[in-house]
Amino acid sequence: MEMKEQKFIVVNRIGISAGKAVLLFFLVSCSIVVSLLFASRTDAIQSCPYPCALIRIYPGYVVSPPDFTGASTCNNSTYGCLFFYPLSTPGETVAVTATVTLDPYQTMGLGWWGFPEAACGTNLSCTVIITVPNIYFQYVALLSPLIHTRIVLGLSSVSGNGQEGPVNSLLPQPLIVKMTDQYNNPVPRGSIYWVITGSDGQPGGSVDFRFTDTIADGSSRNNVTLGSLPGLYTITATCFSCDTGSPQTFTATATPKGCTGLNVQVYDSPWPQSTGGVPSTTVTANVSEPAPPGGCVVDFETPVPIVGSGGHQHGGDRPHGSLYLDNCTIGEGLTFCVNIYSPSEVAGEENIVATLRDTGETAIGTVQILVPGLEPLTASAIGSWRLTGQTGMHNSNHYGTASTNTRIRTMATDYFEEAGIAIGINDISLVWGGLFDWQGTWAPPHSLHRIGKSLDVDHLGVDEKLLNKFAGKYGCQRYEVSLIHYECP
Repeated sequence: MEMKEQKFIVVNRIGISAGKAVLLFFLVSCSIVVSLLFASRTDAIQSCPYPCALIRIYPGYVVSPPDFTGASTCNNSTYGCLFFYPLSTPGETVAVTATVTLDPYQTMGLGWWGFPEAACGTNLSCTVIITVPNIYFQYVALLSPLIHTRIVLGLSSVSGNGQEGPVNSLLPQPLIVKMTDQYNNPVPRGSIYWVITGSDGQPGGSVDFRFTDTIADGSSRNNVTLGSLPGLYTITATCFSCDTGSPQTFTATATPKGCTGLNVQVYDSPWPQSTGGVPSTTVTANVSEPAPPGGCVVDFETPVPIVGSGGHQHGGDRPHGSLYLDNCTIGEGLTFCVNIYSPSEVAGEENIVATLRDTGETAIGTVQILVPGLEPLTASAIGSWRLTGQTGMHNSNHYGTASTNTRIRTMATDYFEEAGIAIGINDISLVWGGLFDWQGTWAPPHSLHRIGKSLDVDHLGVDEKLLNKFAGKYGCQRYEVSLIHYECP
């Protein structure tokens, strides 16, 4: 009885009735339970003057603006941070908006203790309708189960898979991946790690960037350059913070690089046929890089004469040279193949056209068919001889060897000094020698006049006996009786 009175007195001292004491005991018990449940979260338990909403922000998120009582950011916390949103009236329903920015290395979410959670994704503002229970106990919300929706990140490919290109070349399209959350919202600022492996299973080729970040639409892209080995290349894009879809794997095929950089070279200038000189020359088709396995075939066209070349200013069916092979093959690892060109009787220039069969690349080489060393015989400074016989079909008909031209000049000068008459020097050879078809038919006559040692002299007013004397003096021999024609060494 004495104990009961003492307890009653104590209770009365604090001015609390017995009914209220029961209520106080219940509150203290609840506080103890809360303390035990959240002993490891004592950093989050702050004074929340009721009525209020108690909000939890998970690690890695930033709250902006800081509308809540307490810190405006929550980092380096295992359990996150609690923020208190004061309300004016118990039972009031309010809309609370929080803008959260996700740390790209975190996958936690924005959660509300005791209330429906905001499914904001990242970099979004989300509004949660909170109704505070119509009671005045400030920690009652803590006793409700934690509703937590974890943000799940996924990676998917967008485009760029299955491309093909020559070895050592840049793929025509970039590789693109996309990061999203479980609600298919794009996730920016995510880090993507890229690796490329060659056809031999070793690192090969290259990517523009080893790491890339996702942008506002959640996508990230990279350019790929294939390596030097042909075959299948594998490119992986890895998101270390993603739960699904990582890594994404792309493949690209490097094809052997066909022959390129074709050019045609002619080794030397052959003499026209029937002139007694070099009868042919070597033609090479060259490429800039060694041929791949299987080689490269080069096709040749029939040589095409260049109009007006060789001293022939007339049309008709002009003869042309020939090639020994219609095509040649540049073997694996080599950079050239060889053909043989043989000229016709006609001097001049001809184009040799070569084409790479696989790529269609074309190159042209020009061959000059000529008798080397021919020089023009010019008019006499003192009028000892005249140059005659030029026509519209052959306007350069006074080309001879240096030796022949010297003999003609001395012979004509001696004749002029004794006879007092300038002889007419008619045809010798064309500018590059070869067939001299003075009638423009691409055939004799002349049968000679091909190598710069033949000379025709006009009949008009010529003392043939005296001229023969001086011609023989300088080694020129009369060749035809009906014509004044000499062959000079």
